[in-house]
Amino acid sequence: MKNTDDKRCILFFVKYPQVGQVKTRLASQVGDKHAAELYKCFVLDMLSMLNGLGTDIIIAVEPADACGAFSQWTGRQYRYVGQIGRNIGEKMKNALAAVFEQGYDRVVLIGSDLPELPGDFLRYAFDALARYDAVMGPAHDGGYYLIGFGRRSFLPEVFRGMTWGSDQVFTETMSVLDQGGCRTHVLPEWYDIDTEADLRNLVIRCNDTKGAAVQTISYIAENKLVTLVDTK
Repeated sequence: MKNTDDKRCILFFVKYPQVGQVKTRLASQVGDKHAAELYKCFVLDMLSMLNGLGTDIIIAVEPADACGAFSQWTGRQYRYVGQIGRNIGEKMKNALAAVFEQGYDRVVLIGSDLPELPGDFLRYAFDALARYDAVMGPAHDGGYYLIGFGRRSFLPEVFRGMTWGSDQVFTETMSVLDQGGCRTHVLPEWYDIDTEADLRNLVIRCNDTKGAAVQTISYIAENKLVTLVDTK
């Protein structure tokens, strides 16, 4: 049962899985069609995990006019909003601000290329927001896979002037949080999937984690996208 005295929301950032428009780095190695199909698997694996958390989910869609098409694919049980802004920073800032205006107390924003992300990380994030102003999940490539705030501690400045796409985004964001006086809890580092090597490492990790990234691993196996020659 949801605690109505503490409204929580997961803001799930996604792209419409148009062939040739998603996971372009990965597509350069496995092809546009496989990249789009893999991205679909990422989204479905993540929604399966998110559905088990008992928390409101709002799906923020890029492009903004694809909400209807996205809902036809993933279902009308979710709320959909378009991503609005000139860059990813503006889009995240605007989406978080809009959700807080709807009365939510704790909001956690996550990306959509983390098919094996443990649900416990989201639980830890919401728990941390009871004691901290912000929560961050660093990605292995120097970015971040998760950011969250309490309604009273939301700091829009963390989305301005960042070198998006670089390996300094997490460090730069933490610096702005520190300068803004935010007490920030940092989650364990995790892995987004951008390259064929990332796919290979995903398969290796999932060999030890039963039930993780089921649809993604099945697609990789069915299409023989990864050959594990040496896992040492």
